Amino acid sequence: MAENIESTSHEEKLQNHNIAVVTTTFYKEWSAAQTGSAINSDQLRGDLAIQTLQQAKEKGYQLVVVDGGSSGEFKNFLRGIGVDVRDQEEKGMSASRRQTFREAAVLPGVEAICWTEPEKISMIENLKEAARPIIDGSADIVIPARTAQSFKTYPEQQVRSEKELNRLFSRVLRLTGLLPKNSWDMDLSFGPRIFKNSPEILSLFTNQFRLKENSKLAQTVKPDNYSNATFFPIMLALEKKLRVIPVPIDYVHPKIQTEYETGNTEYEHKRIGQKNDIVKGAIQLARYLINNPQKPSELLVLNSPINARVE
Repeated sequence: MAENIESTSHEEKLQNHNIAVVTTTFYKEWSAAQTGSAINSDQLRGDLAIQTLQQAKEKGYQLVVVDGGSSGEFKNFLRGIGVDVRDQEEKGMSASRRQTFREAAVLPGVEAICWTEPEKISMIENLKEAARPIIDGSADIVIPARTAQSFKTYPEQQVRSEKELNRLFSRVLRLTGLLPKNSWDMDLSFGPRIFKNSPEILSLFTNQFRLKENSKLAQTVKPDNYSNATFFPIMLALEKKLRVIPVPIDYVHPKIQTEYETGNTEYEHKRIGQKNDIVKGAIQLARYLINNPQKPSELLVLNSPINARVE
């Protein structure tokens, strides 16, 4: 009987409206007239984003959507289905994500914030279970992790590239002592992050690093592209010994997106650039955290995360 009462109490606590789904959109060429045609990347991804947001809304999750310059038709379509879209205030991918985090943090009743790329429909289907450790108080940050079956739904080249990014990034974490030497690779290339809505955690996801002036890495490392908002916070959280845990989910990549991107060299080159940017940035943040004078970091912090040094 006690076990049933505890289970019921926990389920009552795990309510969808306590979770905010936050994302950013940018589909300049999306057109309502071409819905379902996949004539270009913007059309295909915009259609998927609409499905993701519709499902999140239907399930009762709170939503924050920041748009960086989509067509008026796209934004009007979202507003027509009851999705509030805010214009991006500051340029940059990390900047738009920081905006979603800050806006989600003040929504009534939000205990967990989930960042996801807007095309990941299946993430919404798995979100409640992935967020459970945040809601029940056993984790500060959750890294949703794809299963072996999940990877089979992706283009082969993307699987190779993203597993390599996971391997290299996790290696940096181990060498820096942020992860145990015998730990599994974290699936950070997947993208989604779920974190506790608290000032301490939010500060990690909204701080900003930049390269020092005249840095040799300036052409290849852009912290405010990917790292500041979704990769550096994980390193900072591990350094603070916060509870960062992986949660396997049965994610299924959209079949139409896999078909569209298979064999497309443009996406292959893009992922190589992303991998180099993110891994080189991780190395610089690792040097920043251990403060090794023999190999000084080329990063500066613009606003200070918990206990970090300020230049």
